[in-house]
Amino acid sequence: MEERPPRRPREAWEESGAPREGTPSLEPYEVTEVQPLHADAGCLPPHGEEDEDEERKNEEAINTIERFLRSTGEDDTLNMMFLESICTISSIGIKRGWCERVATFCHEKNLAEKVMELLENKPMLWSCTAMRQQAMAAIAALSEVNAVSEDEIIPLSNVCCNIIFILAKKDELKDGLYDRTLNAMDNMLQMLMLNSYTSGQQTLENILEVLRPFSYSPSKIVREKAMERIWKLYGSTDSSLSRNFGRFLLRSQRIDFIRMTLEKAAGSRRTEDYERAQIILDRILKEPRTWLKHDYSENLEVPEILWSINGNLKTTDASLHETFFSAAEILAYTFPREVLKSALIHLPQCDSTTLDIWRRLLASNSTSGKVVLEEELCKVLQDHELCTTFNITTMASGFLCLIVSCPTEESLQVLRRNTDLLPTFLKIKSFPILWLVLRGFVHLSERPETVSRNNEARRIRTLLPDILQALQFDNVEVILKALNIFRNVVNHVGKMEACPVALELADRLLHLFNHEASEIRECSIQLFRDVIEAVAWWQKGKMEKRVLRSLVPLLLRKKDETLSVARASGEAFVACAKFLKWNKLERQAQEDNDPFTMMECLVRTTLQPPPLC
Repeated sequence: MEERPPRRPREAWEESGAPREGTPSLEPYEVTEVQPLHADAGCLPPHGEEDEDEERKNEEAINTIERFLRSTGEDDTLNMMFLESICTISSIGIKRGWCERVATFCHEKNLAEKVMELLENKPMLWSCTAMRQQAMAAIAALSEVNAVSEDEIIPLSNVCCNIIFILAKKDELKDGLYDRTLNAMDNMLQMLMLNSYTSGQQTLENILEVLRPFSYSPSKIVREKAMERIWKLYGSTDSSLSRNFGRFLLRSQRIDFIRMTLEKAAGSRRTEDYERAQIILDRILKEPRTWLKHDYSENLEVPEILWSINGNLKTTDASLHETFFSAAEILAYTFPREVLKSALIHLPQCDSTTLDIWRRLLASNSTSGKVVLEEELCKVLQDHELCTTFNITTMASGFLCLIVSCPTEESLQVLRRNTDLLPTFLKIKSFPILWLVLRGFVHLSERPETVSRNNEARRIRTLLPDILQALQFDNVEVILKALNIFRNVVNHVGKMEACPVALELADRLLHLFNHEASEIRECSIQLFRDVIEAVAWWQKGKMEKRVLRSLVPLLLRKKDETLSVARASGEAFVACAKFLKWNKLERQAQEDNDPFTMMECLVRTTLQPPPLC
């Protein structure tokens, strides 16, 4: 719970041991903060019934202000007490319903002007962080009771920005007092805007004009602090005032602004920052053209946004992923060609998160949106810059366009006749491209005629070694597509002719039995069973070694937490026993589902001496 301010500022200040003359050492110092007061606080009745303690504090604060106004401004202790007293009379005035009386008093005494003079005429005093914080709190308090005129808003804001941004010391950035000063400044700017007499939009523009020069200062610290003030001000602004906000920022600043929003939405531990980031992100997504384009002839800058989305998807909790995927989708619907091209060129290509974004973009829930993206993707795939990046010809890249769209009989026929082009794409180190090519292979391998007709089957089977290389990548989607292709080929070919890479495939599959993804564990075990059942007779001797190595891993997987994986392991174990012609083990595996009983039977079988001749 926050401590209440001292009843008597003068006594509290003197008890702290601060000297009366010269520049005091004020840190650390508990600063009075203006707390928001609710409208139902109630009003104080006429004299005679007021709370004595509160009345005494109010009178002391007024006396302190009067004493300051009669002083020369050289007493720094009195300067601090003056700022505190402004907060006190404003807080009491709001609570007791005296806002109009307090505002009249402040205007008559020109308190806003006096605060500004104090800020301008005592620059050395503001090396004290506590004093700067108290000045921000005093201005916010004056604004809250409508004691700051329109003409004073901009000068006050400008002076405060100079004090906070320019005079800030690097070592102060580690001090909690400086952070509280920045928070006091945020509160001050918000109060100045909310309690302005003219339109809130105009005041917002005026405050932004003050902050903008600091947001592209040569100093990185100044730039960051100014941009964060703008970010918080925008997040605290009513939605009716926030329209076209992005037009007040330079393009590079808008990119930084969006990146800041994504990062705070992803990693902020402060609830208020997270909630503010959600509000801001929602507003940005509702008017993406305003934020991502200065005018409609200007080139777009989307790679930075996609890069930020990619990075945040790696580091955030899965519960927030939907937010970032939605941001990528809206970006793609607004600027489809630029987003697709950036995803293929600017994002890290051998990266699972990049592929997640890519798949999400192409798996649109909107039919019209999906058609638009497919049309734009065909244009992007034949773009000269993309072809140069991946070292392919425009004619070859056009072949990928057939894979992008939904497969038709005509497009499949073209794919079958041009399968010799596919090895080129399989060697490209890009998950999005590899995923597209494997998707085309899946469609081809699902047709029995593709892998059973002599000419077409021969072309498909020559590509299997290249497809096998896809299993080396640590990406679930790529591995699953490659496994499905092999399973389709093996099932269609049958026992008459096993796939030419059966032995190498079996070795790769054994390593996938323990993959962290249950889909891969299940699919690899099922494919292993299919391979040993379809292997040609002349390969059985070499395959036997792989089968023997698979028995223990398959037994262990019978207790897999995923039931479908456990079931597939039991079926594969039976197939292995049958392949080895271990009839007793095969019967035991079919009759008893207990892996420990099966393990005992396996040990007895392997230890049994071979029959005598």
